Amino acid sequence: MQLKKLAIVTVFLLHVLALCAQDTILLSPKDYEDVQEIYPGKKHGWCFKQGSDSSWVVDGMPGKGWKKLRPVDINTKMVDSRGLFEGWFRADIEIDSSFANTPLFAFIGTRAAQDIFIDNVLYFSTGNTGINGKPYHEYEGVFHYLQATAMPLLKAGSVHTILWHIKDAPGAPFKSQLLKGQLGSGIHNLFEITSPEFVEWQKARTPYITGLSIVGNSILFILFCLFFLLWLLNSADKNLRRFTIFSGVYFLALAVSNFEHSIVYPTDISFLQQNLLDFTVNTFIVFFISYAPYLLAKLEDHRYAGVVKWMVPVSIVLSFFDFYLGANSNDSSVFFLLVCLLNLLLCLYFVAFLYRTGKKLNRIIISGVLGSLLFISFLPFTTPIYGYKLFFLFIFLSSISFPVSLMIYTAVRFKWMLSEVRANADTIVQLSEEKRVQAEKQQKILKEEVAKQTIELRNSLNELKATQSQLIQSEKMASLGELTAGIAHEIQNPLNFVNNFSEVSNELIDEMKEEMAAGNLQHAKEIADDLKENLSKINHHGKRADSIVKGMLQHSRNSSGQKEPTDLNALCDEYLRLAYHGYRAKDKSFNAKFETHFDPSLPKVNVMTQDIGRVVLNLINNAFYAVNEKAKQIKPAHPQSADQETYQPQVTVSTKRSGNQVEILIEDNGDGIPAAVLNKIFQPFFTTKPTGQGTGLGLSLSYDIVTNGHGGKLQVTTEAGTGTTFHIL
Repeated sequence: MQLKKLAIVTVFLLHVLALCAQDTILLSPKDYEDVQEIYPGKKHGWCFKQGSDSSWVVDGMPGKGWKKLRPVDINTKMVDSRGLFEGWFRADIEIDSSFANTPLFAFIGTRAAQDIFIDNVLYFSTGNTGINGKPYHEYEGVFHYLQATAMPLLKAGSVHTILWHIKDAPGAPFKSQLLKGQLGSGIHNLFEITSPEFVEWQKARTPYITGLSIVGNSILFILFCLFFLLWLLNSADKNLRRFTIFSGVYFLALAVSNFEHSIVYPTDISFLQQNLLDFTVNTFIVFFISYAPYLLAKLEDHRYAGVVKWMVPVSIVLSFFDFYLGANSNDSSVFFLLVCLLNLLLCLYFVAFLYRTGKKLNRIIISGVLGSLLFISFLPFTTPIYGYKLFFLFIFLSSISFPVSLMIYTAVRFKWMLSEVRANADTIVQLSEEKRVQAEKQQKILKEEVAKQTIELRNSLNELKATQSQLIQSEKMASLGELTAGIAHEIQNPLNFVNNFSEVSNELIDEMKEEMAAGNLQHAKEIADDLKENLSKINHHGKRADSIVKGMLQHSRNSSGQKEPTDLNALCDEYLRLAYHGYRAKDKSFNAKFETHFDPSLPKVNVMTQDIGRVVLNLINNAFYAVNEKAKQIKPAHPQSADQETYQPQVTVSTKRSGNQVEILIEDNGDGIPAAVLNKIFQPFFTTKPTGQGTGLGLSLSYDIVTNGHGGKLQVTTEAGTGTTFHIL
């Protein structure tokens, strides 16, 4: 029974030892990959134990819990509950004797904290794994071959024990370089072993690459500035706007990328800062790669240009998620390659489209695109070490070919536009000269025509003045005619009195003779008294007729221009009655009520009596016309309506004194003056009356008499459907 248990334990220990049995890893020049770089992490023969126990470092052979695992095979499933990955790798590495006189160098290519022991001696550490009792933190140095560390402990022809402690804390959104990306890929450079030739090559090429980078970025920056200035001066040119955007983003992408990989890269940078830089570069690159097809499509307004435009934001968004989900920024992801391939095909499609247009100017852009592709195609034919100058020169030429072609395209386009402008300018100058000659001829003809027209205008002006005088006289005669009709009616009354009293007086004389003959003297005296009273009345009515005739004569005469004291109350009363009877003489059906409200305290005012009389007569006639027209409109439309019963045409003439001013108001209850013509009523020859019923000079002459002749004001207030009031101030 005891033997059986011992056998089981022995078999188990042998099984454990078999699991961790280490094969010696041989490193020879045949293992060089890429450019004289050896990746020990890809070799089989490593043992791995997960955890932080470092006590076995001095114990010799690994014990329980170790298993065979290559460093490149670690994965995210090995992260513990704290979100940390930590473990120990151990391997026996034999250095081939061919490295006898060749010093080897180590290069660290991960942010993970590491401790590397060679033959149980700590050789170097990056970051802090915590074995020294201090808190863990990632490596914040720069990944650069200029910092490759010499490893003199690795002797050619000897076997060395490598103990490798790794600790990392991967986490979203920017996973650490150790575990992000596809499992087992992108982490082969946990550390590399390189040759001195490779290190020297890296040192030698850095100034050359940096120089090309500075030149390339300077060219792109100058192109961006030129495009930007041209766009500012020609803001309507959409091509210049697109060229500015493309060259600006292209410059930023290469500038940030060169900064990230150049010798001026900061020596202390956090993992998050590096990932932000990587993400920025990635975004800029995706932008200008996806913007290039849209730019080519818009040169000739291809029908799919609008669709291609949406690829820019879509590509950037997808690129963000691709980066967020952990694609290695140092190695091109499948998505990034697909974006590049798709946009390359689109560029070639639109290049073919531009070629089919047959425009010579588009060939410059075509040459720039094809030039970039041509220089890229030369890269596989250059050797990485000895032909690196040509290699990076092709990259440099490829990066600037397309932007430079855009500037050449713009320069040639502006040259052609300038030539076209010059040709147009020459044509314009020639046409201007011809126009000048024609203008001189036309000017001569016009001078003759102007002289002829001047004579005709003078004659027309004289005729116009004569016509104007006639019109003014006609207006006076028109008002005189209206006045005459009223005067005839007014004169008829006193004449009737004179005739009646004359007949009665004649009968009284006969009767008086009879009484005297009869000796009845007392009765004869009474008859004589009656006769005297009749003669007095005849004298009164005769004087009244005389004053009316004198007023008519005064109205018909031209104004003397002399002002004289005038009783405005009497003047307004007289012209109101004359206007009323004159209007009734023209229209027997006319009937209107008129009222007067005279200020009894009104003194005599120095005015040109006949002129003010014309103004008052004209405004009163207009008032009677307004109320008469409203009465006519109401009657036929509503013969039995309430309006007909309630509407009574009425004109009111008032006078009043206000301080040192006298105001005459002529008010009617007609339809009022339309607002559209209110500002035209004082213009000469403007009238709202039908043709033949007015000259349009009445209000114009009245305005001139009041304002210019008397220094007063003639104003009007009106309300539609209610009436109008004229104010003579």
